[in-house]
Amino acid sequence: MLMYKEDEKKNTGRFPAIAGALSVLLGVYFWLTLGPLFAQIFLKFTIEDPILKAYLVANAPFFSMALGLLLSLRFLLRTTPKAIITDKAKPDWTLMLLCGAAYFGLAVLFTLGHALVQPQYFHPSPSTEAEILRMLPFVLIITPIQTTSEEFLMRAIPSRIFRKGRLVTKSRSILWVSLFTALLFTLPHLSNQEMLHANQKWAVLLYYALFGFGGTFLSLHTRGFEPSLGIHAANNLYIALICNYTNSSLPSRSLFISTAPVGTYLDVLQLVLGLGAVALVLHKSKAFSPLAS
Repeated sequence: MLMYKEDEKKNTGRFPAIAGALSVLLGVYFWLTLGPLFAQIFLKFTIEDPILKAYLVANAPFFSMALGLLLSLRFLLRTTPKAIITDKAKPDWTLMLLCGAAYFGLAVLFTLGHALVQPQYFHPSPSTEAEILRMLPFVLIITPIQTTSEEFLMRAIPSRIFRKGRLVTKSRSILWVSLFTALLFTLPHLSNQEMLHANQKWAVLLYYALFGFGGTFLSLHTRGFEPSLGIHAANNLYIALICNYTNSSLPSRSLFISTAPVGTYLDVLQLVLGLGAVALVLHKSKAFSPLAS
């Protein structure tokens, strides 16, 4: 077990690079080994709603990921989730909600525009109102757990291994760390259904890489990962609640279903606009920190 000085153990977020790397590996190990076991447990549950059961099975591995990350925080990093989320005195939850709302709102507007141009691709959900309401609390609880676990594993902890647990502050360092997390975010998503059924595979690769890069780049400029936490949760909640699509990796009972081609540069455009909306919020709220060049 790694040992620390007493003043470095009090939730400061400082930890050696080796501890950060081992924490990521532990999270991946729990995700890939215990994840399938968690999914098997949900498969054995007697759940009449097949979509709800599919949603629980698809998200089950993230519970094992979260467990691995919690153990790593306790025994390897010797710190708290707060210290991983931000270098500020405390997490800015308002900023996280504002960024999530901006991204979510842009997604709504983009979908409305797409539906006006190509209405043949958008259909009301075949689910009943009761089925949607029954699934709602599961989505509101489980989806943020899923997205936060991914954020810790693929963005927040890896971003901290370069400066002993602190966030980089120089512009060049931010660029390189953002590129690093873009790679980390892209690789695990290559097995997603979206990649398998993509109309344009390079568009899907670009989408994942940009999602990994953009969330980190914006967050590091605010000295915390509140923006990326909000963006990721908003993205997946929008898919699960508002408009899902055929061949989705995250089945749900959303209000609408899109049968438009999956994995196109139109998706990349939506992401760029969404990140732009978040950047505007950060600019208006003066959340960007002055950084060294």
